[in-house]
Formats: sequence, structure tokens, C-alpha cells
Amino acid sequence: MKQIFKAISEAQPKVRFVSPQMQMLDLGYFSSYDMVRQTIAEFPNLSSIEHFLVITGRENIFIVMKIAKSLRLVNPSTQWLYVLPETQYYSLTNDSRIISLLHEGDNVAFLINATRHSSETNSCSEGGILCYSRELLRALVASLASYATTEQIALKRVAKDEWEEEKLSVSERREILLKHITAGIAKNLGETCDGCMAWKMRSAITWGLKGPTGPSGDEEASMIESGIWQPGTGVELYDPLFTHIKHGFRGKQLTIVSCHAPPWHEIQFDDQGQVVKYSGFIFDIVNELSSRLNFTFSYKVVFPANTVKGFVAEGREPTLDDAVADERSPIWDNMIDLVQQNHVFMAATAMSMSAGRESRVRFTLAVASQPHTFLVAKPRQMSRTLLFLSPFTGKTWLAIFGSTLLVGPALYFIHKASPATELGRGLRPKNVGPKKGGLNRIMNCIWYMYGALMQQGAVQLPTADSGRLVFGIWWIFVMVIVTSYCGNLVAFLTFPRMNPAVTTLGGLLKLRGTMTWGLMRGSELEKLLEDSSVPEFNYLLNKAERHAVVDDALLERVAYDRHVLLERRSRLLILQSLQLKKAGYCSFALATDDFLPEQIGLAMPIQSPYTNLVNKEIRRMQQAGLIDSWFRHAMPRRDRCWVTPQSLATEVNSHSVNLDDMQGSFIVLGIGLVAAFLAAILERCFRCLSIMKARGIIEPFVN
Repeated sequence: MKQIFKAISEAQPKVRFVSPQMQMLDLGYFSSYDMVRQTIAEFPNLSSIEHFLVITGRENIFIVMKIAKSLRLVNPSTQWLYVLPETQYYSLTNDSRIISLLHEGDNVAFLINATRHSSETNSCSEGGILCYSRELLRALVASLASYATTEQIALKRVAKDEWEEEKLSVSERREILLKHITAGIAKNLGETCDGCMAWKMRSAITWGLKGPTGPSGDEEASMIESGIWQPGTGVELYDPLFTHIKHGFRGKQLTIVSCHAPPWHEIQFDDQGQVVKYSGFIFDIVNELSSRLNFTFSYKVVFPANTVKGFVAEGREPTLDDAVADERSPIWDNMIDLVQQNHVFMAATAMSMSAGRESRVRFTLAVASQPHTFLVAKPRQMSRTLLFLSPFTGKTWLAIFGSTLLVGPALYFIHKASPATELGRGLRPKNVGPKKGGLNRIMNCIWYMYGALMQQGAVQLPTADSGRLVFGIWWIFVMVIVTSYCGNLVAFLTFPRMNPAVTTLGGLLKLRGTMTWGLMRGSELEKLLEDSSVPEFNYLLNKAERHAVVDDALLERVAYDRHVLLERRSRLLILQSLQLKKAGYCSFALATDDFLPEQIGLAMPIQSPYTNLVNKEIRRMQQAGLIDSWFRHAMPRRDRCWVTPQSLATEVNSHSVNLDDMQGSFIVLGIGLVAAFLAAILERCFRCLSIMKARGIIEPFVN
């Protein structure tokens, strides 16, 4: 044994690479199982070692295998090579004790001395360095003679001047000689020198032993002959020594449980109830795992109790049930039971990694993170009936109205007080009295200011410069007002005014008196809110309504009754898409706030030895960007509804002016006509009253 340690630890000459650091442990003679176990357990950095070489006798191999298993040193990530140097050949193939120590996921191989002595058979010959040297020299001479004969024959067929071009190079000659020597050694060395010397290699087949029918259907580990070494032929490998490291599960068929829950995993059936397609984000990951770990799989599909097998028809459009298929359904507990009882290899589902489930199954690394948000009604345009008043605020309109009422009387008094006006009166003939119309009436001045505000001209202008100055200043005022009004009116026609949008969770809580919210009863969000210590989340849970199903009635409440639905973002995106396909327009929008994200992972049995192996492959997919690409491809595509309420508030909506935009103008026109009609009636009534009063008065007759 000391010679073996010396041979594998000393530096060899002409070695072109530096081997990794090697640590050795000499157990000596085994005194007791506990002592050996303690000695191995105290070995430094034992858990970080992945390659183990054990050189021991046949009887001690069972003790070492039990100790390694008890210390959890045997798993799919480690490799154990047991070398049995005893010259008495031992097959190991059918040894029930060895088979019983091989468990699911072990990487174990054996190198067994299969040399037979000459006393056991008459066909064995005595070897030694002299025999090997003689056979090597004989093979060299034979190869040289064979090559020389071949070259002489070729030389006779070509001219001497062409031989320089036709002859083989030095490297080509060397390759031919080596092939001849190897063939000669393989043929003669084994027969003349130690023909019975051999080392056989055995590999354990342990991956994928668990059958689809549970413990009663489990397979037993087995041993295969993976190679042999002989002096003449060297190493001949029929299979890699650690076959599972190279070939994974070796094409083993594993059972995987799943269900229909788009967009994570979708299952489509034909009219006969046969599966025609598996698609979705999770199935993409399973397909990659199958390719990398070399296994095939069959799906065990779990269905809701109230559905038939073909509930997902080929080419069928998604429904509300698809959008809200979540952990409240009993099918998820059924899948967890199958995984927990080790009936399946894994559950290929987008399962939330909750604390309650982690006590029953073992999750892989998170393949996705799904935040929660809430669905609100899409902010709608405000009423456009009074759109013509929108360019100015109420105070601005009041100021304009007041200015019109004030400037009109101011013009009247300035016009009356002006000397130029009095001078104009003196120039009239004596038999003509002062004019009572025009700017000499206060109501006419007010109506003139209103007409100028509407950009309408007048028949008469003031004769005094003071009055004309009032006119000029008023026209400048009107020009500024009208220009500002027209510009703002165009903007209001182009950019619709939206109702205030609820975009954040804080904004929702501020509207607690005017808005309501709800979540699905028994959902993972409800559990996350219950476990949270944040006061806002506690209030959100206490005031939330519990919904049993997502139906049209609930969506109507969200769209028109100031109600909010809290759920996974992915499910709400599906609801948006379904509503768009059904109605042809967008009624909902998603908030910008994300909160309480759920970690999504694949579920495996707690005792499964392959979880770390699957995690390694998932980490590789994440680093390569595959998972991110599959996730983006599986999620709902961008459509007209893929906007946030905040962006909707400033969304440009260029369109032709329609009746909704101009209805306010028609309303004003109608009100004006009705008012004019009523004023005409009142004027007619007053006229009649005046005539009736005039008839009762006796006036003197003048000839």
C-alpha cells in the first residue's frame, strides 16, 4: 500500500500538467467501525471534496461504503473509485451486499484486480521485464521490416526523380511504424508475457431508480462492466468509468407531474383527449434539463375534479379559469402529495415557494419572481360637455365676465363726461335733440364690449380720444384673451383630460374611503399579507374583500364601481388580454407598484439526491440568459392595453373633432335660442301691457 501511495504522490518526470492537490488518509488496520468513522469525519474540508479514491481489501470495502453513506459524502456530485488490489479475482456483479449499499444518485466505480496465476490455468505464461523488452523489440523489428518491404515495392513503381515527391514524410512514417508496433504487441504480448494479468472495471448504475408506481415499483441498482486493462491492449473502455457523470440518466424515463396553468405551463388535447402539445415557460426548462441530464420523461397530468380530461382543447382560447388558476385549487395539493410520496421525479409547475410547502417538498433555485400588483379601471376621459370652458379656469372666466361688466359702464361714463361729446351735441341743429342710442346708453356699451370680446365690430365709435383709448385697450385685451383661448382649446381637443389614476399602493390607501379592494380567498397573497408585519399590509388585508371566483360580475365592479383586484401581475396581464379580445377595447390598467413578490421554483422530493444537480443546471441556464428569454416569450405580448395609468394621463390621442367634443357649443347655442325665445315672449308681454295702459289714458285732442 505504501508503494501505491508513493507512486501516485511523487512527481513524475516529463509531466506536462500540474495535478490538483491531493490529500491522503491512511486508516491503517481497522480496529472498529466507530473509530474509523470518527477518523474520516475529522478529515479537513471533507464536504468540499468531490473525488475519492479508496484502496482497500474486499471485506473492508463494505465498512468504507457504509461510513461514506452515513457522512453524506456519496451523492450525484461526488465520485468514488474503489480499488481492490487483491489478486484473488472478485466479480462484485452479483454481490447483494454491494448492491444493497448502492443508493439513488450514487457515483461509484470499482477497479478490481482480475489477474489469474499460472497455477490456476495452464494458459498463463510467466512475464517480466525481459519478456516485455523482447516482445517490444520483436514488434519494432517486424514493423521496420514490413515498412521497408512496402517502401521497396513502391520505389520500383515510380521513377527516381518522382520518388522525392511521392515518398512519405518523417511524421507519416512514424505513425505507420507505431500502428504496426501496437498491432504486434496486442497480438503477441498478451499470449507470451503475463497473458492472465488484467484489471477489470465495474460501474454502478444508480440514477433514476425510483419508478412511477412508488416504492413498490422501485428498481435495484446494478453493475455493468465498463472496461478492462491488460498489458498487451492497455485500457479498453466499453463505457465511461463514471457513466452517470458523462451520460447523466442514460436515457432513463422519469415521471413528472404537471397541470394546465397558462402562461407558465399549457397542455393541449385533441378531440379524443390525447395530449398534442406541452408548452410554456416551465416546460421549456424541463426540456433543457432533459437534454442536459440525458433523460426522457412522461407527464402525469393532474386535472381539476370538476372537469374532464379534454378540458383544454387544441387551439382553444384562454378563459378566465385559466387566468386565475392558482394555489387555491386542490390539484396543487395533489401534486405536492405525489412529490412528497416520491411517486414522481419532480413537479413541473410554477409553484410558489411558501414556508408551508417547503416543509413537505424541496424546491429548486427560483426560476422566476412574480410580484403582486392590482388591477384598476382604466382612467377614462372626463366629460367633454363643457370642453369649451376648459381652456380657462373658473376664476379666469369670472374675471373676464366681470371685466366686460365693468368696462362697459366705464366707457359710458367716459363718453358722457368727455367735452368732445358735449361739443358734438352743440353742433346739432336746435330742433334736433340729443341722441339716445349708441354709446349714450349704458347697456349699449356693455353689449359693445361683449361684441368686441366675440371679435365683432361696431357701427359707431366714440368721438372723444378718451373713449377711443378705452376701445384700443379693450381690443388688445380681447386679442390676448382670444389667442390664449384658441390655443388652449386646440390642446384640450388633442390631449384628453383623464380622471385621476390610482398608480401606487399608497395612492390606493389614501382613497380608502372612496375605493374598495379585494383578493382571492385562500391565495398565496393572502398568506403573505398575514405573515407581514408592515402596518400598511395589515390594513390592506383587514379591509380587503375575499373573492371566491373571478367572473364577469367582479370584472364589472373593477371597471365601473371603483373596485380594485389584487393578484399576481402575470394573471392580471392575462385578464387584460382576455378582456381586450372579448370587448375589443381596454377597460383595465395595471398599477405601477409591485409588492410582495413570490419566488417560483420546481418541487422535488425532500430526500431526492438530484436537487443540487438540477440547481446547477438552472444556474447555468440563468447565466446563459435562457430562462430570461423563455420568461419573456411566455408572458403575454404587448398590446393596446399594455400601458400604465400614469402613462395614460399624458397619452396623446390625436383624432378628428367629433360631436362629443362640440356638444358644449351646441348646448350653448340651444340655451341661447331658448333664452332669446323667452326674451321675445317677455318683450311681447311687456308691449301688450304698455298698449293696454296707454288705452286707459285720455289724451287731449290737438288739431
